[in-house]
Amino acid sequence: MPTDTPLVHVERRDDGVALVTLDNPKVNALSGELLRQLEAVAGDLTGTPPGAVVVTGGDRIFAAGADISEFGGPDEARAVGGGFRRALDAVAGIPRCVIAAISGFALGGGCELALACDLRIASDRAKLGQPEILLGIIPGGGGTQRLARLVGPAKAKELVLTGRQVGADEALARHGRALPDFPLCVYTTVRFEADVSTAERRTAEFLAAYYGGGVHMRGTMGLGPTDAVIAALRRYAAAGVTDLCLRFVGDDQFEQFERFTAEVLPTLAG
Repeated sequence: MPTDTPLVHVERRDDGVALVTLDNPKVNALSGELLRQLEAVAGDLTGTPPGAVVVTGGDRIFAAGADISEFGGPDEARAVGGGFRRALDAVAGIPRCVIAAISGFALGGGCELALACDLRIASDRAKLGQPEILLGIIPGGGGTQRLARLVGPAKAKELVLTGRQVGADEALARHGRALPDFPLCVYTTVRFEADVSTAERRTAEFLAAYYGGGVHMRGTMGLGPTDAVIAALRRYAAAGVTDLCLRFVGDDQFEQFERFTAEVLPTLAG
């Protein structure tokens, strides 16, 4: 039911980062109205993009999933599923890198919202999962597709078919080491207040300045190598980025490239 109460807050910070906060106490249930507001917020961020976007539910919980009080018969189920898909597709369509800052539970639709983001940063108290099977239903907000693409079909099936929840350590993809079974998160932290906020801020500030690469990967990952390169270059051109090097590096970096080309490459070539 529509309400005048804001359930999604947006703060456009001076550092170029837009902070999107879910606010539907006590568990940030993703009600139909919250999803409508989230879709509208994503549309605004798409129309007037910031440098980067952070989505959070606060320091206690990310989002516990759909508002099950809205579940009813088949018609209601179709409406709930449609609301999820529209809202999460809108988040995934924001033309900047979107970071999910996760503390506490990100379950069901909450996990699907995190999956719709480009990166996930979690506290050590984070729990992610798709427990819909325990209610006799399946994920309806894209989890069956986005989860499989992120962790692989076998592991995605395990989560979806068992409803098992994954802790932050298991969800962590550690750079420079063998990937664990569930590379859901880029890294975990100890305390939300001190660490997740710092981590998301540093990551988001960096991406606000250098936002291009990851975003333009989205629509090209299913293509072959040649088609993907051409499609990515077209996306850059459409965004007004005509000189990729000049867009991302300055004079100091050009000097380093010149030295590398002149001094280091010959030694590598033997």
